[in-house]
Amino acid sequence: MTAVDPIDDDRAEPAEIRIVVLHGVASPSGGTSSGTYAVPLEGDEPVDLTRTGELSASMEAALWNSVVRLVSPFEIPSSVVDALLELSPPPAFEGSPRLARHRALVLGAEGTEVGGAVLRYQRGVGLVVRHDEGADH
Repeated sequence: MTAVDPIDDDRAEPAEIRIVVLHGVASPSGGTSSGTYAVPLEGDEPVDLTRTGELSASMEAALWNSVVRLVSPFEIPSSVVDALLELSPPPAFEGSPRLARHRALVLGAEGTEVGGAVLRYQRGVGLVVRHDEGADH
């Protein structure tokens, strides 16, 4: 295994989190809705993250296949992992033993700000971190 220089970070010990990455979408019905809808990276149907209950087998598989493992400070700044760890798993994951402890990262069209960095997903690369300087890492 090749050693990787840590991102400019004060954390001495690595921290790890596994998150489900989704793209935010409008309500599939086109009307007003109080739910938070998102499409898993490896899926094509939206899920209401605020809804409790059993997920379909195909939705659970799409969500599970959209899990990304992040390790700070080597892959991502500690501030991002710390901010993600503060999130609660969404109600939609409660009925799934595989997903019940996972957090959801819902990305907007231009990315999503988390822990002082903007995260976006680039197919074939994974999560890309953009810091204030605008450089991608």
